[in-house]
Amino acid sequence: LLREVALKTECKASSHEEPGAGIPHAGICAGGARQRASLPRYVTEYVDATGTMAAHRAYSAFGQTTSLTGPLAGGFSFWWSTKPLCPVSDLSEYEFRKYNSDLGRWVSPDPAGEKGGVNLCGFVGNDPVRRRDYLGLVGQVEVTHWQQDRSHETSRKWLVGVLWRPPSDWKGKKADCLPCRKVVWTQRWNWHLVVLGGVNLHTDWHDDWGEGEASKFGVAWIAGGKSSNASFYDSPGLKTITGFGYFYQAFHLDFRSTAECVEGEDAGKTYATFKWHVNWGRATDRIEASYQTED
Repeated sequence: LLREVALKTECKASSHEEPGAGIPHAGICAGGARQRASLPRYVTEYVDATGTMAAHRAYSAFGQTTSLTGPLAGGFSFWWSTKPLCPVSDLSEYEFRKYNSDLGRWVSPDPAGEKGGVNLCGFVGNDPVRRRDYLGLVGQVEVTHWQQDRSHETSRKWLVGVLWRPPSDWKGKKADCLPCRKVVWTQRWNWHLVVLGGVNLHTDWHDDWGEGEASKFGVAWIAGGKSSNASFYDSPGLKTITGFGYFYQAFHLDFRSTAECVEGEDAGKTYATFKWHVNWGRATDRIEASYQTED
């Protein structure tokens, strides 16, 4: 689906909008051409006053130009993700970083460091079809708790706490001017069990909790609300498999926690993913865990 919107003369976003968050409006670009943008927020066409196509550009999932046609194909700057495209470097210039669509990565590290994930130059968790980062930084993830839960008598539980903070430029903005009004953590999981004789048992990925149960495990971020972040806490252990008695030799739990927008224009979009694993082996009677984050 396409929709037609007009641009300012210099093709800059108006002052009351989020930088790059939406399609700029009001006015017309040089040459009288209007911009036509696809709904995922990238410019695909410029048309003249009669509706005739002046320039058309098609993209791959990561923003590579797959075709460029039209009599004024080289006359416009705003394309992928509605960002200016430098004609010299061929980089899309986001507010915080520059993006190389040929490589599918940012050309500089995440300003948040490893709080946004160990892949400092990764682009939206390598999932540009479902995820969006219009500034080059969609919030920050911080691990607040990551330790063995000593409150359990067998010490076979792991305590994890994670929070997501919205981008700093969202602060002070009215809820109606933000792409999202509510963010919660949801979680999916599976388990893998090794029993005597080396037999492997496992489950498929399934929901641990969704939006409706999120309040039982954490706190939502709500635009204009009291909480400055969206957080969750969990403490999985071996109680799940006690029915196997002494027949199991190793137990492995996989979790995939996501900070998801559930209200607003970005509803359904994932802003951050926290992947974590808990392992226990009978030989050592020790629980171990690891994690990675993606923004």
